[in-house]
Amino acid sequence: MRKIVTLCAIGLLGGCIQSKPWQLMVDADVETEAVNHSGDAADDPALWVNFADPEKSLILGTQKKQGLYSYDLSGNIKQFLPAGRLNNVDIRQNYHLRGIKVDVIGASNRSNNSISLFTIDSDGGIQFWDGLKSDQSAFSEVYGFCMGHVKQRLIFVMTGKDGDAELYELDKVFINDDINIKKLRTLSIPSQSEGCVIDDSNGNIYIGEEDTGVWKFNYWEDGIRELVINVDGEKLVADVEGLALIKQKNKTYLMVSSQGNSQYPIYDLEDYHHVISVSVKGNSQIDQVTGTDGIDVNQLLSSSQFPEGLFITQDDKNTRPQTNQNFKVVSLKKILSQLEKTEH
Repeated sequence: MRKIVTLCAIGLLGGCIQSKPWQLMVDADVETEAVNHSGDAADDPALWVNFADPEKSLILGTQKKQGLYSYDLSGNIKQFLPAGRLNNVDIRQNYHLRGIKVDVIGASNRSNNSISLFTIDSDGGIQFWDGLKSDQSAFSEVYGFCMGHVKQRLIFVMTGKDGDAELYELDKVFINDDINIKKLRTLSIPSQSEGCVIDDSNGNIYIGEEDTGVWKFNYWEDGIRELVINVDGEKLVADVEGLALIKQKNKTYLMVSSQGNSQYPIYDLEDYHHVISVSVKGNSQIDQVTGTDGIDVNQLLSSSQFPEGLFITQDDKNTRPQTNQNFKVVSLKKILSQLEKTEH
């Protein structure tokens, strides 16, 4: 039996309480400016790390009616790209292409049923990736998206509104100076899926089936297909939305957006047991987070406010003040401390 230490009760984690032994409630440290469209518009976040100057790193967020935002670490808008109905976004940095390192942003684009790719320069400027060709997806409507950088291969997973997912790879064969994306295979999922995440260290792919749970696949091995986490109606409540990985002391955890109860259960990927669930509560400055779609965890960032990385989450209702949707940001240190104590 794992002993759970309630850190909030002994004052080790500022701005948090626990209502149940397995539930950690934390304040958001930052919120972004609201998106420029009312209704269900903000969807999925990611983070670009400026390794030369971490304080100038950028939060990325899709506005799924029109395009892609970038924000500074204080939540201020830096750039907006009107790129179509971008739903989910992901990023991989330091990808070697033609002898240089590039930072690649990818997103599912529901305007043309495709993958849209962008590059981001050293100053944080985002550009469409010229010279890229990608076939349109076979899905009637694309939905979720994630990227991986597995043994020098840049891979992509696109999920569909009708179920199933498609696995792609960036093809470095240049024809007329064009770069191409090639489809490798279809990953079978019974019904609508959206959130996904790829573990670069081993090629494992985790995809959320919204009403059912989380499936595991693998880039290298076509035969791996397993439902590893089930919707249980208590800790994981449909819809299953965003997924993110957390690495802690040689262990890997999966964080899931449990939209039905506005929580983020975290599971140990060694045997898939539930460890803790995180909620983002409100305070006098920033409102609580409810009904989340996409999430992201980044442990590469080390800034003054986020020394051990950060957790970003979409917020369905932005109530202080009452305005359009946005993204909330939490110092990952609060969550990592609890994970370490819970598992020992």
